[in-house]
Parts: sequence; C-alpha cells; structure tokens
Amino acid sequence: MNAEQSFITDKSKCQQSVLIVGGGPSGLATALMLAKRGWTDITVLEQRSTADYYEPDKSFNYLIDGRGQKFTDYLGITSNLPTIGVSTQEFSLTRIAPNGSIKSSKLPIVDPKRKTSYWITRKAFVRMLYQEAQNWQDCIKVLFNAKCVEINKITTNNQEDKLDVIAEVGKDNFVRFAPSLLIGCDGLRSLVRQTLAEWDTSGLNKFQMQLFPCDSAGLRYKVLSLPPQPILDHDGAEYAVSERAYIVLAALRHPQRYLRLGILPVKDPEEPRTANLTLPELEIRGFLLHGDSNEFTLSKHLDRMPYGCKSFYKNYLRGCHISISYIAAI
Repeated sequence: MNAEQSFITDKSKCQQSVLIVGGGPSGLATALMLAKRGWTDITVLEQRSTADYYEPDKSFNYLIDGRGQKFTDYLGITSNLPTIGVSTQEFSLTRIAPNGSIKSSKLPIVDPKRKTSYWITRKAFVRMLYQEAQNWQDCIKVLFNAKCVEINKITTNNQEDKLDVIAEVGKDNFVRFAPSLLIGCDGLRSLVRQTLAEWDTSGLNKFQMQLFPCDSAGLRYKVLSLPPQPILDHDGAEYAVSERAYIVLAALRHPQRYLRLGILPVKDPEEPRTANLTLPELEIRGFLLHGDSNEFTLSKHLDRMPYGCKSFYKNYLRGCHISISYIAAI
C-alpha cells in the first residue's frame, strides 16, 4: 500500500477536513467513497449553479457496464440505473439512409451472462450522485457557485506546511479553507494540478498532462446538440424516440467511409439529444473546418441528408466552430 492509499484508509485521519475542487462525476464520486470509508468533514466546490446543470459541451452519454457497476454496487445505488438509463438488453438502432428511408433493428446480445449495461446521460448520472450525497449531509457539504481561485502553501511556526485555499462562493464572497487533504477533480484545466506542477521540484513532471497511445488519444471532444425529438423524415412526420439510437448516413462519401451522425439514447424524453460525428480528428479537421479546400464540407454533407438533419445544420451548426466527437464506428 503506497503513502496516498494509507492516508485515505487510515482511520485516525478520517476526522480531518477534505476539500474537493469540482463537483462533477469525479468530485461527487470521490466525496461519496471517502464518506463510505469514514471521512466526516468533506466539502465539494462546484462552480456550476446546480448538480444537473445542462452543459451542451458535456451532454454526452456514459455506458455504465459491469466495471462501472462495481462503483454503484459499492455505494448501493445500482438499483437506480434502470430508472435513469437505457438498458443495452433492450437496445435498438435505427439507420437513416440518404434517401430518407428508415430501418430499425434490435442489436443482438453478445453475452447474455454479462451484466446489463445502461446508457446514461452525464446530467442524469451527476444528479444521481448528488442525490446520494444528500444522504450523507453529516459528512458531505456541496457548495454551488463556488470556484477555487487560489491555492497557497503556508509554513507554520513549527515548520509544517499548511494549505490555504481561497474560493469565491457566490459573487465577491471569498471563503478560506485550510484542508488536510485537497483533491482536484476540476477537469482539463485543473487549478489543483497546475498548482502542484508549480510546486513540484522533482523534475519528473508528475503533474503534467501525459499523452498515451490509444484509439481516442488526441481527439477533441465536442458534442452537437439537437432538440429532444428531432425530425427524421422529409415530411416532418417521423420524430426520434428517446430510448432509441440512430445512425444518419450522408449521401456524399469520404474516400474511405460515409460521414455519419450517431445519436445515442436517453431515458428522459424531454432531455436534449446529442449527435456525434464519427471521423478521426485528423480527418475531420480537414473535412469540416477547411471549407475552401477540395474536400467536402459539413454543410454539403448535411444538405444530402434527410430533412431533419438539414434543419439541424441550419439551426445549430451554421457559423459555429465544429470540433470532433468520437464514438465507436458501427
């Protein structure tokens, strides 16, 4: 057991204060796991106004499979998954061809012995974690509209280093924290990681972002928002069903594949849908962003798609900066 693990599991430390910067999935999950392990003074800082605040650029889906359910089992919330997510046991896919024809099919179950997985929107997942945190109010306090603005290290008279964290809670209301444990769950541009990198004198770049080779390495993730029930056909009579996935094929082809819009299922029929462009980053940059080049532009592709997608382009994408959202090719 390394030093970090022993600190977390040491029962004598559990009365000390914990400050978690970031109240998204990682921050709330960390707070809940610490509370389950006996920590009793946990504060979470979240700069958004509510737990289920809708952010178009984070409106993607999670697939909570058997591995993810080890976490929900630990918290005792796995029984909530069917009420907020779409089961893969009932998963169907609708393909929309360039001529507007629609074909639906139920995807086969590869291994019936595996645990049922669930497609869950990030918004619904964060809301579930926050609702569970409410059951731990004696241990967990979540502060919304709270942004960490400064992290300092102060040396006391007995030569011990103490943390001094300043957060803006609400407007122009600055609050100081002196946590024994500071955890950064504040995303890609983490102030906690940035501060630790500045303090690090080892020369090992332990707190620098690292790039590891994998299929999704280097992709810029950006989801494209649609209305809750986008139109699918030319006549405006066919609307998307919330619990069904869709693949919309373009008429014009990339040299190696069709351009596709992939739309994942959501449980709540009133929740906005998201479309994913299924091309690797290097291809999609030239494919979409360089309209003056000889390659096809996004508008030309969507103009060859069914009515609903052309409307989608006109209403949501025209004049916007487009970057890549990646899902596995189907």
